Amino acid sequence: MQLRELLSSVETPLWAIIIGSIVAGIVLAKITLTLISVFKLFGEPSYIRLIRNSLSKPLYFFFPLLVLTISAGFYIEGRTDNSLSFNLLKSSLIIASAVTLSRVISVIEQISILKLGIDPTDSVSHRRLFTRIQFIRRFIVFVIGVLALALILLSFEKGRQFGVGLLTSAGILSVIIGFAAQKTLGNLLASVQVALAQPIKIGDTVVVENEVGSIEEINVTYVVVKLWDRRRLILPITYFIDTPFQNWTRNDNSLIAVVLLYLDYRTPVDALRQKLIELVSGHPNWDGDVCELHVTDTQAQQIVVRATMSVRSPSDSFALRSYVRENLISWLRDNHPESLPGTRVIR
Repeated sequence: MQLRELLSSVETPLWAIIIGSIVAGIVLAKITLTLISVFKLFGEPSYIRLIRNSLSKPLYFFFPLLVLTISAGFYIEGRTDNSLSFNLLKSSLIIASAVTLSRVISVIEQISILKLGIDPTDSVSHRRLFTRIQFIRRFIVFVIGVLALALILLSFEKGRQFGVGLLTSAGILSVIIGFAAQKTLGNLLASVQVALAQPIKIGDTVVVENEVGSIEEINVTYVVVKLWDRRRLILPITYFIDTPFQNWTRNDNSLIAVVLLYLDYRTPVDALRQKLIELVSGHPNWDGDVCELHVTDTQAQQIVVRATMSVRSPSDSFALRSYVRENLISWLRDNHPESLPGTRVIR
């Protein structure tokens, strides 16, 4: 009360309050960053550097707005003509607070990843943990954004009326809002289910909509799949709950690469099998486990030969399959041309 009485008793120009508040806020931000730097003596210097780099800009906006809002609250007391300006100032403070808090959450995420030594490209367990940490960060940031928007709306009289109207409206508007809320709630519940059950993780190779790609982002309402040709397929997160899909790397990155050849009945299968083993044994993508060749079907004019090779990851599969297919065809063409498919005419 003494501070309020002091500010009310002194006729201070508005420009002086603004400048003084900004200067005081900058000083507070500088002191906060200096205190963070002091922790270098007790903690990991790289972590402290990360905190400073991430929070320096938000703090230089947050503290001046905080001090200016407090000072403006004392200044405009009893001046109803300045209520709109004060509400805009409070809204700016709410936005700055939300951004700063989101940066803090992001810093906690990055430090957790560094502290735990998580490498999303290393193993399934690392990708699983990385996905959970990233989802938690994005979910918290989403909640912060929703709360910030709600606080901004409540700062204005018309905003409060709009919120009440949304909650109490009837008829067609109620139905539309109800369906929209149901969809949003479904996405939120699906994102929680994906985070806990983890049918997909960052870096998983999946087959969706007849396309092969890898999971690049898992957001609260949608998932980004990076396709083999660098296109991005955006799918609602409920897709991975309601629709069957293939996940080639859910528990293990290894995969069986398959090559199908349609050949003549005169094909020397044993010699072809030995050539396959020779080719695969010298290729760096083979993991040394499975290398087999079988005749899997017989048709009227040809046989179906299937070559199977094990690889460490889906990215190795395409290169090995292409290499085996090209070299087996070249070997047959040069050494056993009668094995290539064709139409025979018997007189």
